Amino acid sequence: FIGLGLSSAIVYRCEEPQKTISTALIIAVVGGLFLSFFSFLSSSFVSSFFHEPTLGLMIRWISPILIFDSISTILYAGLVKELHFKRKAFVDISAIVLYSVVVLVLAVHGFGAWSLIIAYIIPASIAISAVKSAGRTVFIIIAYIIPAE
Repeated sequence: FIGLGLSSAIVYRCEEPQKTISTALIIAVVGGLFLSFFSFLSSSFVSSFFHEPTLGLMIRWISPILIFDSISTILYAGLVKELHFKRKAFVDISAIVLYSVVVLVLAVHGFGAWSLIIAYIIPASIAISAVKSAGRTVFIIIAYIIPAE
């Protein structure tokens, strides 16, 4: 839903790949901002509908994930288009490992449902920024625009 089919268009389209990715990234960011804003504003309604006061706060905290996910969806499509599967695998595996460690540590320390939310926010924000390139970690946006040799 977040990618709006743009990731498939990036992989498919052959002409002007940088322009396609830039346009898709702008559309995805605007869509992610809209969805994040909408979920943030509707959090109190959802909380009152389910008669769960902490649910509104949890939705407000997790709503920025929609922005991160929209950006990462487009950037991942760029990696797939250029057949950089090792980079994509590195980012995916790193995010999963980090998520697992954070959620387990927080759950053991009694954070309850908040451990899932906090553990999801951290890898989601890191997943769009970390990628293995030439033996060092660089920003995925820079690594995509300036491919590693």
